Amino acid sequence: MKSVRQQRLEERRKKAEEQRLEKERIAKEINDAKAKLQSKKQKVKKKQETKNRLRRKINMRVKREDIKNDPHLYELKKKEERERYHRRKQEGKIKTRGEMSRRELKVIRCRVKESTRRYRRKKLVQQSTELQDNPDDEFGAEILENVPLTTRAETLRLRGRKKKSASRTAAHKKVKKVQEENAALKRALWRSQKRLTNARKKIPLSPKSQINKEMRGKKINPVVKGKLILGEVLKRQVTESFSVKGNKIKGAAYKIFRGSLLKKYKLKGASGLSPKMLKKYSEKNMCPFQNSRARRQHSINKKADVEKFFCSDDNSIECADKRAVKICFGKNRVTKRKRYLKGRMSDLYLSYIQSDEKPVSYSTFCKFKPFYVVMKDLKERDTCLCTKCENMELLMQSLWQAGISPVSTNLSLLRSLCCSPRTDDCLQRKCNKCKTNEVAFRPCENENVEVNLSKWETLPEMKIDSKTGVQKETKRNFRRVKKVSIQALKKIYPEELEIFLDHSFKETHQTRILRNKRENLTSGEMYIWMDYSENYSCKFSREVQNHFYAGSRDNVSLHTGVLYLEGQKHSFCTASESTRKDPPATIAHLIPIFEKFLKPGVTKLHFQSDSPSTQYRNKVMFFLTTQYIPMLYPQITSIVYNYTEAGHGKGAPDGVGAMAKTTLDNAVQSGLDMESFKSAVELLKSKSKTVYIEEVDPKKMTEIDKMVPSDLKPFNGTFSVHQFTWTKEYSNKLHMNNVSCYNCTAGSSCIHYKLKYSPWVLFEQAGESDENTPTASPSPPKRKRKSKVASFCNGDWVAVKYGAHWYPGFVQKVNPQNLLVDFLVKHQRKNDLFLWPSKPDVQTVLKQDVMYKLTEQPRAVDRTLFKVPEHDFISSLML
Repeated sequence: MKSVRQQRLEERRKKAEEQRLEKERIAKEINDAKAKLQSKKQKVKKKQETKNRLRRKINMRVKREDIKNDPHLYELKKKEERERYHRRKQEGKIKTRGEMSRRELKVIRCRVKESTRRYRRKKLVQQSTELQDNPDDEFGAEILENVPLTTRAETLRLRGRKKKSASRTAAHKKVKKVQEENAALKRALWRSQKRLTNARKKIPLSPKSQINKEMRGKKINPVVKGKLILGEVLKRQVTESFSVKGNKIKGAAYKIFRGSLLKKYKLKGASGLSPKMLKKYSEKNMCPFQNSRARRQHSINKKADVEKFFCSDDNSIECADKRAVKICFGKNRVTKRKRYLKGRMSDLYLSYIQSDEKPVSYSTFCKFKPFYVVMKDLKERDTCLCTKCENMELLMQSLWQAGISPVSTNLSLLRSLCCSPRTDDCLQRKCNKCKTNEVAFRPCENENVEVNLSKWETLPEMKIDSKTGVQKETKRNFRRVKKVSIQALKKIYPEELEIFLDHSFKETHQTRILRNKRENLTSGEMYIWMDYSENYSCKFSREVQNHFYAGSRDNVSLHTGVLYLEGQKHSFCTASESTRKDPPATIAHLIPIFEKFLKPGVTKLHFQSDSPSTQYRNKVMFFLTTQYIPMLYPQITSIVYNYTEAGHGKGAPDGVGAMAKTTLDNAVQSGLDMESFKSAVELLKSKSKTVYIEEVDPKKMTEIDKMVPSDLKPFNGTFSVHQFTWTKEYSNKLHMNNVSCYNCTAGSSCIHYKLKYSPWVLFEQAGESDENTPTASPSPPKRKRKSKVASFCNGDWVAVKYGAHWYPGFVQKVNPQNLLVDFLVKHQRKNDLFLWPSKPDVQTVLKQDVMYKLTEQPRAVDRTLFKVPEHDFISSLML
């Protein structure tokens, strides 16, 4: 009898043994699994290597076949093989017959015999095949006679091969027959099993079985029976189509029930579909599911094209108002700055389809319009419109309302007169294709009928001061409406059209040329686009009523812009307590920008601004830009200043100003106080990460005021200037152009758009210095003492100095201060001879600028050349 302790020990031993065996079993299973996995990996690897080897073999075979088919490659390959053979032979890898042993020679001979035998047999088979295919070939008999007879052993071998092939063919046929019988038995077995399964699961009968069951015991025409089966099949097919997940297939299935016949004969219920499903997949609800992926992608591409068209500066303009933002609420919240359309949607659509873009329907065009491109609201009405454009628009509306003009807007007018797209020649009426285009006015029976014509005008108005009673003359700008006959409208139209086309030419030309220049700057150029923003009024988050009145608010003057370098863009905003916006203030605002961004290698400056005469386009700005800035920065050798057309100067600087004022207003809304200029500037510097903010001291403006000469003469034609150029070589001369031109060299007269009185001399050089000596003095220039001016009369001949040369001219007209002179030009090779130019060179010359009055008129050397008798004396005056 074992004790309890012994029993427990035995149980522990058994349990330990069982655990050991279990661990061994698990370890064995793991090892087997690892071995199996390793074996499987090896098999897969071996299989992959076999596939790769076979693939390489096939590729090499195809490559060799391609080389054989190409004679050139085949010759190169044979040449390569020959070189390889000779190289291996020289290395001793290939033995010659003299170096081989007798056994090796015997093996080689057997191998050659076998390969020769195979080659001849192959050729024999090819020849016999060709003879069988062409039995009437006259050359076949001769070839057959020359074919050598096979040996006895060869004949027996071929006969045995034929018997073997015949027995193999018979075996294949027998195997194929057995396989077909097995397949038939399998089909019969599957059919029986399927019937048994259907009987157990109660699966519905097939359409044919269903019709047979319903028509059992009835005589029915086979044609009618076929139609019944077809109806049952269609019914089940529709039900099956509605059971799939794809909405596209469901929509296609619903098209069967879209007609009126099923509804007329009340057979929609017989389809087996519930009314709820029919309503769910109706024509209205299925429309979103009918576009395939390709159509959706095509729609996305069209949408991108339409959005690009709307966002172009030719069709919409970005709003500079600080509150002009649009927010798109949805899955992805998007904030965009508003853009205002430049015309009606119908007119823009006509422009779109006439361009090279992909055409879309008008409804799609409106649907794809970006959410932030909107028509202006009444609160957002235009208050900075161009006077010329608006007056032309009002004139065209009057003509259209009178029923004689087919166009009513400026955009449609330009579309009817100019090519698409419009060019500078089209707007100047120089294009050979469209210069004869005119608006076809409709005939009018009574041209004396009066219509309303509105026009913006600036007229003087007399006002009486209520306190002093003094009458003062003021100028007031308002829209005047008057009655005009249709005949008078037609007379006004050509004059206004000429003004409008010239204005449109300048606007489009400046936009295109300046944009192209900004995008193609070189390493030594800097481009500054600038504009004054509306003054910002400092404010508190909470104010008393009296703070609104009596000038309690501090104003901040903001000068904004964008600076362009080669491959770089920098936005800037300078602020000042002084609200001055005259040329000295502008230069003071620009100095911090130069200190920050002007690099040592930059020698050419380009400016762009709008053209108000009190800010940018005046004689003081001309002087300070070309004399004061080069004095501060001697590295500047060339300056080009560009003005946009009046009323069309909005752009990137306005967006910078809107950003600055929006930042300040947002701070006030959040509870901060913008009580002073200092607090506003500090906040802008802390919040604006991408815009350079700098403070301008008003004392600097006062210092610059002292540098402006008091007797600076104006340029005759300042309002026509859209570009002036300056170079350090001729520092006292400015070349004025009607529009911007970068084809001509800066500092020289433009042959395309030069103004009448260009070049303009800012001041006379002190002393008798040479014309080529560069000077750039910002102080008031010293002038020569005025000598006695000679008396002139019509018909006199004079000599006038231009640059480093002098030219003779004929006085056509004498004015009190100047002369109208028709000049001769120098011969290209003979400097002492002159000739009349192909186009008359008539210039206005001040009397004090006349160098010498000729005592004799030029003498004719031949039919075209003239010589001045006093040539040597006048040339000595140039020294």
